Amino acid sequence: YGIWGGINSTASAVVYAQIFGRKHIGAISGLALGAMRVSGAIGPLFFGVARDLSGSYDPALKILMLSTLLAGLTLAVAPLPRLQEVQSARTLDAESPGTVIGSPDCVCKADDSKS
Repeated sequence: YGIWGGINSTASAVVYAQIFGRKHIGAISGLALGAMRVSGAIGPLFFGVARDLSGSYDPALKILMLSTLLAGLTLAVAPLPRLQEVQSARTLDAESPGTVIGSPDCVCKADDSKS
């Protein structure tokens, strides 16, 4: 798997942390990997049926190309979630209105004003 395996495993961990946070990263990764395995098992069947029905792989390739483009477009326009100010003993820095979840500068400080 070489370079692709390294890029894929690293990039997916970063993307999951950016979008969902790090608290349940194991469960989220497991669900995503399970979905990938199922699609990998169904893919050959999809291509085989498309070939049997049309005599060509073109319809299956066009459908998968379109779905990939739509998924990429959806990801490109979807906003990343922002951390909301916490109403407990720990709050975000008052100078930053929101921080991308999972980013290195996402550090909560103890709220000393409640002492």
